[in-house]
Amino acid sequence: MGRRQAPEKPALCKSTHAVAEDSFQESGEVEEAALALGVSPQDLVSLDLRMEELSEVPHLQPAVNLRVLTLSVNGIGTLEPLQVCSVLEELYVSQNKLKNLAGM
Repeated sequence: MGRRQAPEKPALCKSTHAVAEDSFQESGEVEEAALALGVSPQDLVSLDLRMEELSEVPHLQPAVNLRVLTLSVNGIGTLEPLQVCSVLEELYVSQNKLKNLAGM
């Protein structure tokens, strides 16, 4: 079998999937990003924050239905904030500053 590649950025699908098109500020909340994309944080199922120059995982508690999260190609050092993502099924975190998966 060939090497598994990172998934392509999903298109913005009304009320379920969001791709951060503009720079996602670390201090910004998921609520603000979701609303800017025209969706409710509670309706987010998939969120793509790849290559957003993040040094930490954003506050995701409002995204209670988040199942797919892409944080690849950032500067994230810990995944502990993801403990609040109880329904998360897929997580993409390649090319970050992670030393271990503590908190998962």
